[in-house]
Amino acid sequence: MKSILIMIAILLLFSCNNEPKLTEQKTSNQIDNIRTPNQKISSQETFETKVVDTLSKLDFIHKKHLFIDSVTNHKHGIAFITDSLIDSNTDVFVRAGFNGEDRFETHYQFYINPSTMQIKVYDAIEDVQIPLVDYIKKTKRE
Repeated sequence: MKSILIMIAILLLFSCNNEPKLTEQKTSNQIDNIRTPNQKISSQETFETKVVDTLSKLDFIHKKHLFIDSVTNHKHGIAFITDSLIDSNTDVFVRAGFNGEDRFETHYQFYINPSTMQIKVYDAIEDVQIPLVDYIKKTKRE
């Protein structure tokens, strides 16, 4: 009888974990992203969405996303940070990388012209901005 009570107590302890359910997490994340019908999207948000969509379609960004996803056990993917406000006279600086709990780890740095959507990749070793086409050619040779 005593062993049955101990087994029931152990089963109760293991069945009562405090981990949040996946459906609860999705619901809270979905609520954060919902807009009211009267809420307008600013030109900054439209530009950022266009930039993220464009950069996400690049092959080397997609590969980096898959790498970060696998290393973090499918909890994170590649993230983008825009450091500049939109100004048609200056390029917008965008960093792509891993957004961890303690820091943002930059893997790529881009300069994007908001009026032409021309993308340049920053090469930290040579300290130059390389047009995207030239960067892709350069990395394929290596």
